[in-house]
Amino acid sequence: MRSKVYTLVGIAADTNDIAAAQAPTSGTPLTLGTTDLSASPRFITLTSAANLSAISFTIVGTNRWGDSLTEVLVGPNANTVQSLGVYKTVVSITPNGTSGSTISAGLPACASSPWIVIGQNMGFDSPPTAFCSALTIAGTPTGNFQVTYSMFSSLTEPEITIDDTLTIADTPVEAGGRGVRLVLTAAATVKFTVTRNGARAG
Repeated sequence: MRSKVYTLVGIAADTNDIAAAQAPTSGTPLTLGTTDLSASPRFITLTSAANLSAISFTIVGTNRWGDSLTEVLVGPNANTVQSLGVYKTVVSITPNGTSGSTISAGLPACASSPWIVIGQNMGFDSPPTAFCSALTIAGTPTGNFQVTYSMFSSLTEPEITIDDTLTIADTPVEAGGRGVRLVLTAAATVKFTVTRNGARAG
């Protein structure tokens, strides 16, 4: 039995860290502020007090491994919407419509570990399982372990489908599937382990 150990640091939300509030113009990228998230790769949020759900925003950047990452995010409807991908850098955020209302781009109170491979099931065998546990180092963590049964080869978001979530706990919880990750939704620091019987996860 071997384990992988990670330390994950959640950071407070900032709705305009990536781009201050500005009116979108079709085909024109938003003016960006922070673009380098390499210290703590993050999801991206779009926030507006208006209904901009008729406009889609193409986010271009790189994932935590430096590979190109592009996704299209439907604009918010007087709320905040969040990307599926986790970004190390942001190159551009481009709307496909124009509005007199403003939108900002920022970061959620959220941090995500990489997907950790539990394994692939063979034929009709049941998917392998692992045990996840977390130890709080600082703050009060909220969030969950997320599990996927997706057939993935590159562990890239947003291609992964989230199938199940497990509560963060300091006692081991069993995760079945092909991959697991920890997502924090509060500013806290957590050290966590993922252990698979008989083989190392990953």
